[in-house]
Amino acid sequence: MGLIAGFLLVSTFSAAQVKPVEIKLTIKYNNRIVPAPDHINLTSGDYVARVTVTDGEFDVPAEISQAKTWCLVAVIVGSRLQMCSLSHSALAYENWTLYLADHRYKEHAYAVSKGAKIHSSCMLVLDSQFIDPGTVIFQTHCRSKG
Repeated sequence: MGLIAGFLLVSTFSAAQVKPVEIKLTIKYNNRIVPAPDHINLTSGDYVARVTVTDGEFDVPAEISQAKTWCLVAVIVGSRLQMCSLSHSALAYENWTLYLADHRYKEHAYAVSKGAKIHSSCMLVLDSQFIDPGTVIFQTHCRSKG
């Protein structure tokens, strides 16, 4: 019985020590930096977290950081953005730059699928001071008006 109690105590202490994942978000629309929204939604299955963005930074809730896949939902420059099928590995990168464009991407154009409809696409560039190289996630049909 003492062994079980000790295990539960260590498990509880370890869970309390888990630091939230902190992300720095920069948004570039047509190659110009625009303000981040004051909140974003992070979803996984039925779980939805409305997360406050302060000075371009936000914390990822444990329910999302432990999920296999999840979605980022936000309204940016009048467009509703929904990037889904993001994986746990994206959270290893602390610096995110979200690129949105109306006609073409000037940066990271190599990641754009041939024939992609740019005005409804999103590009998320993940960087870290601890991981080299970064990674680029390009998705089509992730952006709509309103």
